[in-house]
Amino acid sequence: MPGDGCPSFLRAVWNSLECKRAQGDISTSWIVTPRLYSLWALTSRVSTELFADCFNESGVLSAYCSIDVNDAAFSALGRWEDHESLIQGGAGNPPFDVQLISSIVRRFEMGVKRSSPYCRLVILPLGKRYKLTSHINSLTSEGELLVSARPGSFPFMNEQVLLSKEHHKPKPSKYQSLGIFVWCNREYLLEYSPPVDIEKLYQVCIDATLYTPEDVILHNDAFLRAFPLELRSSESMIATKQMQRGELVLIPPVSKQS
Repeated sequence: MPGDGCPSFLRAVWNSLECKRAQGDISTSWIVTPRLYSLWALTSRVSTELFADCFNESGVLSAYCSIDVNDAAFSALGRWEDHESLIQGGAGNPPFDVQLISSIVRRFEMGVKRSSPYCRLVILPLGKRYKLTSHINSLTSEGELLVSARPGSFPFMNEQVLLSKEHHKPKPSKYQSLGIFVWCNREYLLEYSPPVDIEKLYQVCIDATLYTPEDVILHNDAFLRAFPLELRSSESMIATKQMQRGELVLIPPVSKQS
């Protein structure tokens, strides 16, 4: 979890978890991990998973089923992988909260304006009920929506286990749409140059791993804004890919200082 650098964020997460535990809605949970996250780790050295259960194909309790129209609370706050000293791995499942999302996005906005390298790739729900897309757009001048996917597209390597009084069967048609956002500053791109064909890299991974790649949209204009051509590496990562045991394997970028 983010450590000493963001105590208010930790308190918000903790309060959400305690509230759900007091209601008896959650006993234990495991993180769901789509294979696409491994691509993020390779291309950005940072992956942040927020509200990872938006597709919720494991079919868990009603409060976390991510139904777009009638849900009161949904989703999962997932894991962090970061090279910053203040951040460690962590997981939790608070209810969806607009104020919590706002706090997270504002922190990303401040981080991008640092003079040191900063990058966050996040996965967020795009459902109509909470109008999150317009909410994010109103909060950010730095974030870009790279990928949007319809419900039921993501494969999960590990099922999430949430124990509740009320279990239900998965209903993929009612799950949230999902978006991959990036907050990244110029200092980060100067140190970790993205490959020249980063859009194709994402598309290759999507085609290889997602259930319905035709339901996933890559926003090429956002890729150009987030990863300007003049800051990209001249090397292609597509040529280095290979398939092992049915999974995409890529050679990660190396810091220019290494």
